[in-house]
Amino acid sequence: MHATADSQIRFIRRTSLKVGETRYNFRQLDNDAIRMVRSRQARQVTNLMAHIYLCLIDAPVKFRQSEGELYFTGEVSDEKHITAWEQLTALLEVADGTALKALRWLHEQGVIGYYAGKNGVGIRIFINRAASSIKQASLQEQKNLPSAAIANSESRVSRNAMPFKENPRENVDNKIISFAPENGADTHTTVGFANGKSSAAPVAGPRNVEHSSTNVQPPSKAAVHQSVPPDVVVQLREALGPTICTIAAQVAAREAAREGEKTRDWLDRYGLPKAARVAQREAYNVFKHQSAKIHADERTRAELQVGRSTTAYPPPRVKPLTTADISELAEACVTMLEVQGKAIDETLGEISATPGGWVTAEDVEKVRTAAQTLLLTKKDKKFRQ
Repeated sequence: MHATADSQIRFIRRTSLKVGETRYNFRQLDNDAIRMVRSRQARQVTNLMAHIYLCLIDAPVKFRQSEGELYFTGEVSDEKHITAWEQLTALLEVADGTALKALRWLHEQGVIGYYAGKNGVGIRIFINRAASSIKQASLQEQKNLPSAAIANSESRVSRNAMPFKENPRENVDNKIISFAPENGADTHTTVGFANGKSSAAPVAGPRNVEHSSTNVQPPSKAAVHQSVPPDVVVQLREALGPTICTIAAQVAAREAAREGEKTRDWLDRYGLPKAARVAQREAYNVFKHQSAKIHADERTRAELQVGRSTTAYPPPRVKPLTTADISELAEACVTMLEVQGKAIDETLGEISATPGGWVTAEDVEKVRTAAQTLLLTKKDKKFRQ
């Protein structure tokens, strides 16, 4: 019975932790967020604003995509499809209208971020942090001093291998060239070659001499040249001279061929097309300059001949007009007078046979009389109306 009673205890009747205890399984709330959800403006939207916010904070793990981000995608339960909005309203335990008003107000105030995508993308809710609850950490607020890396106290050599005969720290610079003999300073050493024979000379000096890179002088070119026998130089020249000359000639020919290929490729791609464009442009300028010298009369005469027919057509045959033709021409003359303001005599002069028309002089008089009569008749009708 005692074990069962202890397992059912959910709250301990004390407000502080004992030594060795730490807190876990809890959530943090920003003070500004708490003040916002319990403010008068929040209660004017809905009295369940604090309840909705706490439901979002305490959302199940399956809706948590990352820290402070909830993602509702919908699911299929008991062969029934549940949308993302239905999941959200089920979590908040409020009606659709109440949830919509509360989420919209929280999003406008910046307490949360709300995004609902189309085509079944889902609903994302971001639990924002209050700006007053975040500040940059400084070194002055650290309880302990910042730790720094210390030197390794372990040995630099192997523990079970044979130690070095010399201290490795003495020969730090490997570029130093020492000319002292290896078997001591009192022995004889070979200085160089002279006439193919080696000469030995004693080298005297103290045994303990410290060599440095500043005191060592490299051998001169003359000394190096004297150290090589002349017969060896002649043999090397005779053996390697022709080969080197052949290789040099091949390299020069290959480089010349490559440069020629590059020049030909440049001419094909850029040089010749540009030269053709320049030549075409210059030829066009010369042609335009020469064509401008042609006389204006000749150019005008040539332009007038373009499109002109060379077939000779016979003049229209003049024949007497019938009564219907005379009435039709009279109406045409009156229409030209009313529309274009052209006089009747001017219209008749254009169609008369004298300037090349097709109406005889007798018919012209008949058409004039009929046109005047028709014109008077129209004026009389207008006056009566």
